[in-house]
Amino acid sequence: VIEVLCEHLYAPGPARVWDVPAGDGFLQQVYEDNHMDALMHRADELSSLTDVAAVQVDADEGHFENKPVTLRLWGGQDFHVWTDPDNRTIPKVCCTIDRFTGHIVYRLWTDTDVSLYEGPTVLGAGKQVQFVRTDKHKYGGLPFSFVHYAQPVTTFWETGIGYLLAQAEVSVNDRLSRIDEAIKKHLNPVAYALNVDPDWSPTIEPGRFVRLNSSRIRPSPSGAYEPGEPPDLRYLEAHIDVAGAWDDLMKFIDQVLQTLRVREA
Repeated sequence: VIEVLCEHLYAPGPARVWDVPAGDGFLQQVYEDNHMDALMHRADELSSLTDVAAVQVDADEGHFENKPVTLRLWGGQDFHVWTDPDNRTIPKVCCTIDRFTGHIVYRLWTDTDVSLYEGPTVLGAGKQVQFVRTDKHKYGGLPFSFVHYAQPVTTFWETGIGYLLAQAEVSVNDRLSRIDEAIKKHLNPVAYALNVDPDWSPTIEPGRFVRLNSSRIRPSPSGAYEPGEPPDLRYLEAHIDVAGAWDDLMKFIDQVLQTLRVREA
């Protein structure tokens, strides 16, 4: 769904120029080094999924002459911001999250400092995040630009479509599993025999009839004995409406796609 909604973006990307020749050369190098169109296209996909994506400006990595600026892209699951108490749309502090095998690193950015914290992926008794150090930086503000699914008007975290997509996928997977389970179960029904002799053991071979032994005689209300009911073989089988269940599932999917503007009504 997100690929369909974003496929028309940055194909091709916009022309970005600066009217100062020296500045434009620097700008074009930064965009080329960081594959700007691909980065921003992915930022749009991530903001659709996680509400907001963050582009971090890193001028400290490597050699300035070779690659003056590195742009790092963070999805909403890999960073968090705390906003201005007087304006919930303005970020004041940003924390990035690097996850490794059994290890996690937090970098907490303010306008002037960056603090490093490290800890285990799973916290518990005796396992806590530890402060490592705080360094000054010279960016003069938060070195991040944020790409939102919706323009932040009432809050920084305006809602995207990720939650709806996740819940729809859970529902679709559940319905598919139920249909599949019903088909498997009822395509191989349980066989049972009625009114057969308790000692009867069927011999089943291809091309041969199955001989049914009747149950023994039983007492009648008059006190005499009479033959038992005729033997019978049956299947324990439910008649499920697979076509109806599948049609209901497809209509549900179609409604979700219409809601997300992927498919017209």
